[in-house]
Amino acid sequence: GQCHVRHAALPFLNHTLAMSTIKVRSGVTTPEQAQHWAYQSMLVPHEMFRMFDEWIMEYVVHNPSFDPAQYPWKAVNFSTWWSKYYYTNLHHHHDIEEQIVYPELKKLGVPVVDETLDDHVPLLKGMDDISQHLKKYRSVASDVAQVDEWTATLKAFLKAHCELMHKHLDEEEREWCPLIEKHLTLKQYKAVENKILASLSAEASANMIPGILEAMADWGGPTQVNAFLGQLPKYLPPVRGWATGPWENKYRSMQRQYIVTLKDNQDPQIVEPKGCCGGGQITPPPPPPPPGGPR
Repeated sequence: GQCHVRHAALPFLNHTLAMSTIKVRSGVTTPEQAQHWAYQSMLVPHEMFRMFDEWIMEYVVHNPSFDPAQYPWKAVNFSTWWSKYYYTNLHHHHDIEEQIVYPELKKLGVPVVDETLDDHVPLLKGMDDISQHLKKYRSVASDVAQVDEWTATLKAFLKAHCELMHKHLDEEEREWCPLIEKHLTLKQYKAVENKILASLSAEASANMIPGILEAMADWGGPTQVNAFLGQLPKYLPPVRGWATGPWENKYRSMQRQYIVTLKDNQDPQIVEPKGCCGGGQITPPPPPPPPGGPR
């Protein structure tokens, strides 16, 4: 039967699930198209990365308080989020497209073109450049002027990355979704989706599925979230319980917190347990400093 989302088990969805409007972040897929399985085939992973890129722009690029010279923990926390979650998740996504989705679509007679994947090369190079730049922070951390220069460069790198990602994700949906709708049946695509889910390790699933669900609540609403969770046991029986329990808890208290708390000026002191699927907790921050203190 269909799995109904228990809101208490998915607290990060509470506000979104109550909204009556649908928010599709895609620049090319409409809310109407988002109700069709062929377009959902791309939206499921893509909307999560668009949400992540929104966070990068809001909490880092356009955030005046992302100032590691004053708040060193922000550089450390963003670096952790980027390397452990964003970078890893996007690599998994590209591997899935290149090793499963694209070959399977070609095998099934979908005339997808090689050029659609060409953006993966500059995207990955840009991500590697950002990763290398993040590693330089500790070598400049003691010099305010150097940290300011490092921060400005980081923001420029991230802005360029998000712009290229937006273009690339839109291009894939513009090119692939109509072809999938025209040349495949739902049953054929479900066979491809089955291979995708079976390829995910426990750690990859723990890192990706809760973010997919949060973005999905925006573009598909509770009906789509319920349907997605309801079909998971057909492929990986333990996943539904983990997705609404330990994985969601880890996502809410750690993965998500590394990035969204960058808007605040108190270190959330995130504690990560060992293992892929633990809970973790955030210790209460210390009292805020007096206002107007020197930088």
